[in-house]
Amino acid sequence: DRVLAGGGYRTVCASGKNRTNGVGTLHTGFKIPKGGGSLLLFKPDGTVAGGFTNYPVQTADKSYGEVPGITGAAGFFVTPTPGGKNSEGGAGFSSEIEFSETSRTFEGSMGLVLATADPGAEIRYTTNQAEPTLTSAKYTGPMVLKGMSIIRARAFTPGLLPGPVRTEAFFAVSPNLGAFTSTLPVVVINDFDGGRPPLGTRIPAYIQVFEPGK
Repeated sequence: DRVLAGGGYRTVCASGKNRTNGVGTLHTGFKIPKGGGSLLLFKPDGTVAGGFTNYPVQTADKSYGEVPGITGAAGFFVTPTPGGKNSEGGAGFSSEIEFSETSRTFEGSMGLVLATADPGAEIRYTTNQAEPTLTSAKYTGPMVLKGMSIIRARAFTPGLLPGPVRTEAFFAVSPNLGAFTSTLPVVVINDFDGGRPPLGTRIPAYIQVFEPGK
């Protein structure tokens, strides 16, 4: 048995490994379905001490639990805090971002429209590969792209956690390439003017594959 002092915290992994080592990390004999369900904590006399009777679908790298300071309220948390008090959370997530175009090449310039299903959401985006935050540029209307553009966008809705980040890449090519043909697949690698990387070094890059006849 382990004694947990009032106001204390204990991490228990729902791994199905059923480990009760007195000094190691505790593991349950069951797993928690990510698709939603019930999870209850019982007292020795069989009565329910707490838990969730219908928790929602879970999201990778986000935790779910009781909202601090609000009795009976539950929500998601952007920053998981195993072994400690739950961080700031929200009732759910903002909706996904829709792009009018998916990653592709273009000549000259091209238009791009961003949208989200939630009319109360703000769309924030970046062009420097950074993850969008509330301080990032606010989307206000159709964009005109010229040259290489990496667009990352995310929705922010009051009372909800930020939505998933969506990224699309658009590359301007010379008009001379319009007449180029090949019977073999063509691979285009863009490393953002990083040049040839030193041996054994990794650098970020986008790869596009063009199949013959497409």
